[in-house]
Amino acid sequence: MSYKDLDFEKTIYCLVSGGRDSTAMVLELWDYCHFHQIEPDIKLLYGDTRLNMGKSRKVLERLSSKTNYPLMSARYEGKQTPIEVLHESFKAIPKAIELKEHQGATYKKVFKCCNVLKKQPMKDYFKTLDPENILLLLGIKKGDKAIHRKYRLGELRDLNTYYRKQTNGFTYYYPLRDYEEEDIIRVLKRYNFQNVESSGCAICPIFCVADWEEKDPSTHDASHKMAERLGVDLRAENQLPLSIFCTDVIE
Repeated sequence: MSYKDLDFEKTIYCLVSGGRDSTAMVLELWDYCHFHQIEPDIKLLYGDTRLNMGKSRKVLERLSSKTNYPLMSARYEGKQTPIEVLHESFKAIPKAIELKEHQGATYKKVFKCCNVLKKQPMKDYFKTLDPENILLLLGIKKGDKAIHRKYRLGELRDLNTYYRKQTNGFTYYYPLRDYEEEDIIRVLKRYNFQNVESSGCAICPIFCVADWEEKDPSTHDASHKMAERLGVDLRAENQLPLSIFCTDVIE
């Protein structure tokens, strides 16, 4: 999908995280509008979990200043505190490990923090908007094909893009580009945003189950320390039962 296909007569909400992909998307869109002398009504919408207010927020404020697109937030305001929601997810780690061993990727469904703190507040925010006059941009798809579980593979292969209508009437566009990591780096470097890192909460229970040390060592370490503080059992997936080594004693 090319940016020229967007309906610039409508208000466009770019769903941003403060990470590399969504930052690159906004910078490219801003460059396109500037080059073609388009003055669109574009807003940046951020899911504020109240646990991701560090580096991500600074990137988003800088991005808003650079593009002059106002920064909006869908903020979690539930009865539980964010840390209480997070603790519940961490205590589900043993169940997630068991699910991963038997069912693979479905283990992520036991963690509620992302849905409660980010996705539901975003849905509630959408309810305040007029779907007839709104477009929602979900970012750049990279080469990892991570979205294949939910969306139409055939259309992605043929067009490298798609749009879909949700039941609430909104039109979502995703992706605007089919990029590899080197493309993201090129865009960020062009606008001096090359130091932008991956986004996300600084503590995440998935890092205690998935082998992500190389992706984000600091989040990995912080997550393990959180689990340890809560007394959560993080048994190694490849740990053999003790009985294998001492059957004589047990018998």
